Amino acid sequence: MLEAIRATIRELLAQRSGHEADIDKIIASAEGRGEGALTGAEERSFRDAKHAVNLIDAELRAARAREADLVGEQAVRDEAAKLRSQYPPLKGGGMYGTSYSGGGFVRDAVAKRFGNDPAAEARLNEHQSQAQSWEQRAVGTGAFAGLSIPQYLLEEFAPLARASAPFLSAIRRLNLPEQGMSIEISRLTTGSTVEAQTVEGAAVSETNIDDTLLSIPVRTYSGAQDVSRQAVDRAGVDQIIFGDLAADYLRKVDAGAINGAGANGQHLGLLNVAGIGALTYTDASPSVTEVWPKIAQAASTVATNRFLPADVLLMHPRRWAWFNAALDSTGRPLVSPEANGPHNAVAIAGTPAAEGFVGTLQGLHVIADAGIPTNLGAGTNEDIIVVLRASDVLLWTEESDLMPRQLRVDEPAATATLQVRLVAYGYSAYTAGRYPSAICTVGGSGLTTPTF
Repeated sequence: MLEAIRATIRELLAQRSGHEADIDKIIASAEGRGEGALTGAEERSFRDAKHAVNLIDAELRAARAREADLVGEQAVRDEAAKLRSQYPPLKGGGMYGTSYSGGGFVRDAVAKRFGNDPAAEARLNEHQSQAQSWEQRAVGTGAFAGLSIPQYLLEEFAPLARASAPFLSAIRRLNLPEQGMSIEISRLTTGSTVEAQTVEGAAVSETNIDDTLLSIPVRTYSGAQDVSRQAVDRAGVDQIIFGDLAADYLRKVDAGAINGAGANGQHLGLLNVAGIGALTYTDASPSVTEVWPKIAQAASTVATNRFLPADVLLMHPRRWAWFNAALDSTGRPLVSPEANGPHNAVAIAGTPAAEGFVGTLQGLHVIADAGIPTNLGAGTNEDIIVVLRASDVLLWTEESDLMPRQLRVDEPAATATLQVRLVAYGYSAYTAGRYPSAICTVGGSGLTTPTF
């Protein structure tokens, strides 16, 4: 499995290099003309290539995380094997005449309990049989309170499980300007016209071009935690707290980009943008084969109104699991893993992941994101599927990795109560309203809580 994942990583890196080469060619072409700007066609090609790089980067992060998990697991196994070779079980004679007179009892007990080691179990049974012939009083660890030391495995610290921000990784990201609390974008709402000249000398078509400003506010997402100075100085909890704040920061910005109300300091999420396409899938007994045409219709809606294709399919992880659980009339899965070399499958599942890039469906990259609401509809139990052209959705941030700033405030609380305030905050601007026609949703009673 590790080699398969590494092969996938190599393939993704090769694809990324190809797109980077395309970007270099576009820039070189503009520089060769001595111009400081790209042509319209070059700008579109540049955006498409950059978007492709962003999608591949999201897949690479997921693949590398899986690789790291497998490498870590193999390292644990290798270390266990090394210890077993260094400390073989001891046999024969000694104290109480048992097989553990030279040590190894605790090691075998752990191996039996957690490793299901038959050899360790056999040695323990032999020891028990030998020990029954001796009248010795059993002594537990309670008799050695000063020697039985609890072990705190800090490297195995378990952070709070939180959703991540896969949608933010899939859309187009730009650098936030250094000044200002809003960004203004001009959107053409009335275009010029061209018509056939009816006869020679007749008036040509003329329509005054007009635009409307799209105002995008810069939002602040932040969180804080007061902690005693002792906890910071003597326990080093500040980085744990900053890590937890950063995780929730990413989750909240991502959720706001999807379903934010645009009020009370939130971004205006794509589900609440005026003018997006919306299709309804109503079904008392929903199935993957019945929602399939709706997804195709949503992609068609984007292509018809945006005149460019959609490339991302955004859904909740529970909805993707529902797709994966679907079977055809002969019991075969409709969604087949990529490693199976699928033929005529409804969708292709990539490397297993809870969120992020999970596969392809109708040629669209499927992004699973827990930020998709699951309380929609009359029964407050529906989620929604979004088909979009991701490069038309824009996010401006200060940092390329989306991480917030960290702020440690020692005063004035430090002098009064010996407390330190830890703050994480970040500025971002976001819009899915530059091209509302690049988005189409599929919702309705056919997307209630899935059953398996």
